[in-house]
Amino acid sequence: MKIYFSVILILFSLHGFSQQRGGNAGQGQSGRQNKENLRTVLDDSTKTIYSMNTSKFMLKENLLRGDTIYQSLDSSLTNFEKVYDDEINIMTLQSLGNVGTPLYDIYNFYSDDFSLQSGLNSLDKYFFRSSTQKFYDTRSPLIDLSLFFGGNGRSIVDFVFSRNINENWNIGFDIHRISADKQIAATKAKGDKNINSSLFKLFAFHKSKDKKLTLYSDFVSFKHNILGTGGIDIELESLPLDFFIYNDFETRLNQIENIEKRSRFNVLFNFKILNGLEIYNDLQFYNQGLFYNDDNFVVNSSYYENFFINDSFTSDSVKLKTFNNRVGFKGAIKKMRYNILLLIFIFVASCSNIPLSKSSSDYVPYKNSGFALIYNPDLHKNEKFYKKINNKNMEIGHNTLKKNSILKITNPDNMRSIELKITKKINYSPFYKIILSQRVADELQLNKEMPFVDVTERKKNKSFVAKVATTHTEEQKVENKAPITKVKIDNISI
Repeated sequence: MKIYFSVILILFSLHGFSQQRGGNAGQGQSGRQNKENLRTVLDDSTKTIYSMNTSKFMLKENLLRGDTIYQSLDSSLTNFEKVYDDEINIMTLQSLGNVGTPLYDIYNFYSDDFSLQSGLNSLDKYFFRSSTQKFYDTRSPLIDLSLFFGGNGRSIVDFVFSRNINENWNIGFDIHRISADKQIAATKAKGDKNINSSLFKLFAFHKSKDKKLTLYSDFVSFKHNILGTGGIDIELESLPLDFFIYNDFETRLNQIENIEKRSRFNVLFNFKILNGLEIYNDLQFYNQGLFYNDDNFVVNSSYYENFFINDSFTSDSVKLKTFNNRVGFKGAIKKMRYNILLLIFIFVASCSNIPLSKSSSDYVPYKNSGFALIYNPDLHKNEKFYKKINNKNMEIGHNTLKKNSILKITNPDNMRSIELKITKKINYSPFYKIILSQRVADELQLNKEMPFVDVTERKKNKSFVAKVATTHTEEQKVENKAPITKVKIDNISI
């Protein structure tokens, strides 16, 4: 970002320099002439010098098709209220319910023979819409600024700057930002990011005085970071009423990250040999990298259906590099246009599967000590507390650990302990370390005014099926050489 801001400062410096008066303006005839020129620029009349028609642009693809007509900027408010890409595209695209999430064309014509798709094109709309190649011709500096701020930490910023250095050269840049917090399963009220995307484009356009030579070049850098959730893990017993109050539902993935990086460098050269005959060369380098990281692999392992390479690798990447060179002749013979094209295309792809330190052998279980929250129906007066716990059952809940994680809860006052599976993931105040049903609190003989507990996560065991482990005070008197350290009792929940 430091490089981007440096470029912005240079461009604004050029603009400020162009507005300065020439040196020695007051000397002799040349000084009087300069003053006359300055007075000519300062026009106090009501005549409109700059308007939407004095800043025009032309699309690169139009030029390659032989259409050299400049288009005026659109100052209307048509579709101004449409912000999301699926709205802009008349709901022909399907997103994942948040700005910046991958898009799927529901009217696509690709084969559905495969149940899984690569997803290489899922972010194309965000990249190509902001990196559209335009040739600007502006008499005055052009600034196109769009700011959209939505609820729950969602925002879109698009800033375009373009200016003519002189009659033949134009330079500019485009900055596009998307930021959105998680709309479900957020661990904090603000700043728990779901989407963090940025695109920067620097471009230059040149046309010769005789209008025979046209040169365009741009560089685009794009990074899209998705902290995914894998969707909602629906609890069937909560349907149908609670299905629409899903903010407190458990998600299928935690602490996973998808990163996509793209870069493009493009140079277009077009030369008019004679009327009806032009030659052009369009050169483009394109890089794309997709990276998937799961730093919580042990907890998320149930999400993955198969392990094709290794069950402890939690990072994958795909890298694509392309070189595209189009050389051709174009023009018109009477009313017929022609385009003779020679295409040189080189494609390079690589995939990798990288092991992370977070494997099943070195996973660090959760461990904490603090006050427990004992469930009671009055908690539902808080609008963000949706789920219910049956106080007659042996149930526990947690705000960060996944459902079915095994926890050992210990009362340090009498050393009574219970091992239970998390039955629900519930949002509650971070002051508390766990939420317990009334029956669990009674079993541990907790002090209702000071319910202090020690919480330790156990590694999953396939033989564990909702069992309760209780260490009674009497058992603590057994000699250390005794082979039995705890007693396991089958689940006695009602």
